[in-house]
Amino acid sequence: MLDKSLCIGIPLMDYILAQSFPSIVNLIVRGSEMFGDVSMCAPRRLCPYANARQWILEQAIKQGSDYLLFLDSDQTFPLNTVEVLCKTMEIKECQLVSGYSWRRGYPYTSVWVKDKSQIACDGGVTELDASGLFCALIDVNWVKDNLDSPFFTSDLPEDKGSGEDAIFCFKIRRAGGSVWGNGHIRCGHLSDPIVIDDRSITFLRKRHHLDYPDEEVDKSLNSNGRLSVLDPSPSS
Repeated sequence: MLDKSLCIGIPLMDYILAQSFPSIVNLIVRGSEMFGDVSMCAPRRLCPYANARQWILEQAIKQGSDYLLFLDSDQTFPLNTVEVLCKTMEIKECQLVSGYSWRRGYPYTSVWVKDKSQIACDGGVTELDASGLFCALIDVNWVKDNLDSPFFTSDLPEDKGSGEDAIFCFKIRRAGGSVWGNGHIRCGHLSDPIVIDDRSITFLRKRHHLDYPDEEVDKSLNSNGRLSVLDPSPSS
């Protein structure tokens, strides 16, 4: 058992979805087996999302947590998520490491951003410009010592068009930290009624074209599944 503390943070709009609940409970149990102290913060209807993430991180700092694991309530998670993300952070000496998932809605792109594009990943570990925080482990002590509060914002002029999760990643990189993703942690994004994951992504894209046969194929997707996005490069 590690002589460290872990806070699990889940921003909630309403409740944890039934499909997500078993895997979240499993992560709490696995976290308790790994860490000497595990706590949980799950604010409900604290909007916008940046406010909920800010409150969770503030609580993690106040209670002296060493790590914060952000989870989204509309995702499913592998059993070994905590172990793999912790090991990746240790090996890469990074400040944030994320699992992998797909976005809702056609063309079902990746939540990872690298070199100005959303990138698809079949596995492996890669350094990123930014990631969604649906399943992300954060080094709380590093954030406390190197970033200014508020940590989560969605209105910075240089990051116009980006969400609070991507902007948080940009802040880490601008302060000299790094953001990594582990593609072996394959999360499932809940949709109605299909979970968007590796097994369903091709079917969903084909179904979209069958439903809208006159729609032009999305030219922003290339052979690597990339989609151009806002330039997330750190300020010089």
